[in-house]
Amino acid sequence: MNKYDLAYQYYQKALGIKPDQSRFNYNMGQVCIALDRVDEAIKHFEKVSEIDPEISEGLYYNLALLYAKKKDWKSAYLNMENIFRNILRIGMIRMGGTSWRAELAGWAG
Repeated sequence: MNKYDLAYQYYQKALGIKPDQSRFNYNMGQVCIALDRVDEAIKHFEKVSEIDPEISEGLYYNLALLYAKKKDWKSAYLNMENIFRNILRIGMIRMGGTSWRAELAGWAG
């Protein structure tokens, strides 16, 4: 038994106790990627996006890659959009709520 098989067993037990814990689902998704369990990895990452939709871009990046691996281009594209949406949202927060267009116009002077 390799370390990913062991991790899979532990996360199955953890998720049996706390199925809505986003960190457990995210980590189980990573383990499933390592074990080439694509559909199961997608299931766990989708669960994380339901629990915490403003989670890091890494989640949506993983989902985009997994959907691309399955040749589900529409779902891959939608997850890439989520990455850009989060990046723009974070940028707006850092710019004090101004739009990125207004900020760029200010830089162009």
